[in-house]
Amino acid sequence: MMISATGLLSFLSIVWTVTSLCTSHPSIKHPPQNHPDHDVIIVGGSICGLATSVALKTQLSPINVQIYERATSLKPTGALLSLFPNGMTALQNILGSLQTKSDSKGTLCDILNQQSVSSQCTIIKQVQEGKVTDERVVKSVDKSNEGKSPGRFILWYQLQNILLEALDSASLVDENCISLGCEFLSYSFDNSTGLIHATFKSRTDMGDFTFTKTCKLLIGADGIREAKTIAVTATASTEDTEEVVRQWHSTEAISNWRKAFSDFPTDVLDLIDLCPPSSVYTNCVSDLQIDDKHQSPTLCWSNGDEPVVLVGDAVHGMTPSLGQGGNVCMEDAIELAMIMRHTTETADTSIGDLTHAQVMETIRRLQSARNDRVVEIHRSSRNQASIKLSADSSLKNYQEKNKAFFRRLYEWTPTSIC
Repeated sequence: MMISATGLLSFLSIVWTVTSLCTSHPSIKHPPQNHPDHDVIIVGGSICGLATSVALKTQLSPINVQIYERATSLKPTGALLSLFPNGMTALQNILGSLQTKSDSKGTLCDILNQQSVSSQCTIIKQVQEGKVTDERVVKSVDKSNEGKSPGRFILWYQLQNILLEALDSASLVDENCISLGCEFLSYSFDNSTGLIHATFKSRTDMGDFTFTKTCKLLIGADGIREAKTIAVTATASTEDTEEVVRQWHSTEAISNWRKAFSDFPTDVLDLIDLCPPSSVYTNCVSDLQIDDKHQSPTLCWSNGDEPVVLVGDAVHGMTPSLGQGGNVCMEDAIELAMIMRHTTETADTSIGDLTHAQVMETIRRLQSARNDRVVEIHRSSRNQASIKLSADSSLKNYQEKNKAFFRRLYEWTPTSIC
């Protein structure tokens, strides 16, 4: 086919005109060179990862945050969570005024208050000897009563659902903020661009494959496992405080539960009997060891001069003795989001346009705001765990002897931008 010179010039003119329109039209956005796939990548879609994502979205909207979770589905599993005043304060700041999209009207904070319940009676029993070491009826919850607030309780999956709905409410229409079935493998830092390259393995029906995504900030929120997967400066180690739990599986676990709660009200035993063995998940109780040689050791929040930060159990996994693990995770989430918002407001730019130095300053400020408080809570939790077999081991007695600590613990408010 022959094309005349005039026809060729006309064709090139049309191509030039369309290209010019596409380049200059304000509705067509071209990402700048070295623009990341996401502003923030969060590894781990559990409570801590979800809370961190919601906090970032409510504090810094618009922001591109993506969660990568190795589980292929988010199931209604998990134990009962204790929400103490500090945890409730953190959650209220995270959820803000986000509205529920369900049939029930109101805010997600309203749903949180409706679904969480206060303790009516506390019974502490020494399992090995079958002795009840402490029993008390809770008449009221008073946050200012010498730090004795018994807190509120919510099922793990109920809080998960609230945070999932909050993530949906805080996101753009049709924005998929969670990638399931994606296991974190490794990361590298490109100093020339200031970007993290995070590599994942995706499990699909068609087989496994690996892929890499870039981001300005990588957040490890996948629990104690993350402290080992993401190579932080210091090697994290764990210590099992209840080795016996390793041996509890399925029917054996249910049998052990029945023995432990043999003289509890029949409703408790009926509830245990309703648990199918296939639904039972057990794990060892463990915590991350911290340096006891120094009064204020620095935890492993980050990895040198790379824009990677750990939050929640990944940096300060603790024993469940004080019921503070989840509460402190949510404190981390809102503190990080508030510090990041302060950084972007001060720089008068979006998170995607922050310099590497500004991102690193955000991480350093988080460590400064959180480290000493978290170390104190971690040590107190381990101390309570170490005396759990003594006659004076109840939380009530521990609170009586440490009133000043519990006041500081429960009266927490986000302080990172003050």
